[in-house]
Amino acid sequence: MIDSESKDPPSNRVENFVQDTGDYIVWTTNLAPHKNVLLALEAIENYYNQGGKFKFIMTGVDTDKLDIKKELTSLPVENLEQLRQLIQSSSSLSKNLNCMGNISTADYLYILNRGKS
Repeated sequence: MIDSESKDPPSNRVENFVQDTGDYIVWTTNLAPHKNVLLALEAIENYYNQGGKFKFIMTGVDTDKLDIKKELTSLPVENLEQLRQLIQSSSSLSKNLNCMGNISTADYLYILNRGKS
């Protein structure tokens, strides 16, 4: 169980991002094949093509490997290159999807508590 009243402060990276982002959707996942991240990214791209305005914050194990601003030295996850290419080729995804990776409980609670219900 997560204590929703965490005493730990969020990291500067998360705090600054949330303050500068506006409205967002938190997507906690990982890159395991059964999560079907490719299909989910295509659905998110479709959301933007239909006028969607919310940004996406993706958290979870290995999701930081989808951050196209970072160069990868290895491809430890199946179809990672395909996922990164989709994000890179989509102006909507590359602009509105923030892949944070595995974050601390304090960061996660900060993101959740600052979001709209």
